[in-house]
Amino acid sequence: MRKTMSETINLVQLHNALLQGNIQWQRHALERMLKRAISQEIVRNVILQGEQIEDYPGDWPLPSA
Repeated sequence: MRKTMSETINLVQLHNALLQGNIQWQRHALERMLKRAISQEIVRNVILQGEQIEDYPGDWPLPSA
């Protein structure tokens, strides 16, 4: 089932999941982070403190930003 265009990332839920340790890192993401020397801690800080500048609700399989 495809999602509708109205779905967007819920930043409150994302922040809560991150703070509670309920984030599952995908292998592809970890490989790219390793290749670019970006730690999980840096990604956590960006998610918690960064500013969302784009929204891609139509991305498959989940919306992205």
